[in-house]
Amino acid sequence: MRPRFAVTSTFMLMLISVLYGATCGLFEENIDGYAVVNDVTASRGVGSGYRLVAVDGHEVKRVRGRFITMIPYALVPPGKRVLSVELDASESPGSMRTFVANLQDGKRYRFKLDDDTLGIVVDSRS
Repeated sequence: MRPRFAVTSTFMLMLISVLYGATCGLFEENIDGYAVVNDVTASRGVGSGYRLVAVDGHEVKRVRGRFITMIPYALVPPGKRVLSVELDASESPGSMRTFVANLQDGKRYRFKLDDDTLGIVVDSRS
């Protein structure tokens, strides 16, 4: 292999990588007008133990992009909403909890369990 070919190939691969990284965000869904609920990660690692399955009785919309560049957070319209949450299979398979939450546009939320009561709080980690 000639040194010139190796250098050119390496440069081209680096250029492709930079262009890919720079354009990934262009293909992600617009999250303006939604409250973002992190039901995927927890402070002690992956797996919060809860998964948002319905909002006001309808299927949950999630952040999805052409490329996988974000955790698939739940997108919830702001306002007073009825959230249906499924417990992780490791705790109680198929167990559902439903509660009302008042969500604000542009804020990020996460689930929190206090004294066996499931609630939603603003995620200060994001």
